[in-house]
Amino acid sequence: MATALIIGAGGVGRVVTHKCVMNAATFDRIILASRTIKRCEEIQSELPAGAIEITTVDADNTQEVIDLITQVNADIVINVALPYQDLTIMDACLATQTPYLDTANYEHPDTARAFYSKKTVDFEFEFPFGIKELTGLAHRTDYDLSKHAEWSGQKLTYFDEEKKVHIVPHVLEPTVGLDRSVLAVLSSAYTEDELGGETRSLLKFSPKIAPVLVAVSPLLKNKPELVAKAREVFSELKKKFGRVTFDDNGNIGKRYRRQDEIGTPFCVVIDFETIEQGTGVTIRDRDTGEQKRMQIEELITYIEEKIN
Repeated sequence: MATALIIGAGGVGRVVTHKCVMNAATFDRIILASRTIKRCEEIQSELPAGAIEITTVDADNTQEVIDLITQVNADIVINVALPYQDLTIMDACLATQTPYLDTANYEHPDTARAFYSKKTVDFEFEFPFGIKELTGLAHRTDYDLSKHAEWSGQKLTYFDEEKKVHIVPHVLEPTVGLDRSVLAVLSSAYTEDELGGETRSLLKFSPKIAPVLVAVSPLLKNKPELVAKAREVFSELKKKFGRVTFDDNGNIGKRYRRQDEIGTPFCVVIDFETIEQGTGVTIRDRDTGEQKRMQIEELITYIEEKIN
């Protein structure tokens, strides 16, 4: 049974992902994998029944991708993940000797390349307004240094000791735009879902890049003992992670929604059980809304594991 594994649902966008599924129709089995199962379910619901299977994988984790490729016995891996995850997926394919196809690249035809370029490739992303270039890479050959040498009268060659020849170095020109990169991250992270019977908007930033990693709050801001303990926990986490904020404005539900909207992965709350019973604090997961209680001493290890 021939199996196509498509990794990174929604990374370069639904349109590209749909095309990949349709182009992989010659395979007996098509599996769509992404960090978030909801992304896979959304795409699965828009395709013919039974067209694909879905599963989860962290495309930032090479070993996890290797394990998935091995588990499903993939005959080819089709990459629709974000550009920064390309190397991870390529490494996994090399380790398992699995054929690899990257759908997010567009190579300029001869008629569209600059005259000095031997090859130009755009790395594309499906923004809300369409598929556009995210970054680019041009092979400018030896044009630049040859012209510099010609007009300056200076030799700009490298001598290859082994081959005993002078070589004019070639130039590879990458182009990266900060505004497009940030927009791609925001577009990918923006999500609307339902939690507690209400529709919410949130940014599903990876903990690695979330501007605010943890928000620390006292359950009530008019209780000095809660505020003092919350400030103590805030100071410890701030010292360790830096990207930590203190939030005591409004009720706890409004704080959660506010932190969801700016993409904060974790909210830590100090309540009366923390003070009176010594049962630790609660930490809430942004994506699931689930809360668990743990000792303050366990917080740093827990958050570090989530980041890594």
